[in-house]
Amino acid sequence: MGDRGWVGRFVRRPDVEGELASTLEVVELLGLAFAGGSTVRVAIGEVLPWCSGPAERALREVADRAAAGWAITEALRAGAPGAPRPIRRLFGVLHDAAGGAPVLGPVEQLGAELRAARRRDLEQRARRIPVRLLLPLVGGVLPAFVLVAVVPLVVTSLDGLTLPG
Repeated sequence: MGDRGWVGRFVRRPDVEGELASTLEVVELLGLAFAGGSTVRVAIGEVLPWCSGPAERALREVADRAAAGWAITEALRAGAPGAPRPIRRLFGVLHDAAGGAPVLGPVEQLGAELRAARRRDLEQRARRIPVRLLLPLVGGVLPAFVLVAVVPLVVTSLDGLTLPG
């Protein structure tokens, strides 16, 4: 919760899902570029127009450094330290590929790992939905049901009731 107090439970956490989704998108597009025979530098240039999110911003920094004359391995190494973990993993795979290592297998493996991590994150978020719906249900729907369905029955039954005396 930290310094946000009780509000922190209801405010959305940093977008880990967005990081996973955008990195997975980039990995899948890079896999297609590499399957077509592109080098790392060319693949990054081909993929950038189709990307979005945190992975696109990190990849754009690498492309800008490479366009400024940096070696692609140095540009990838410079972009990795401040990036989120999935993006650092991607940059590690790209760095190894730029150094001459096979690229298609590691990119496919990284894509499979990211899909599994995203699935786990979505399942965890789905398990929290009933807890988040409990407060509106108890605070809004049930009292409204009582007012609409139960109170009129009680009022009509009391209306016909006559007390002796």
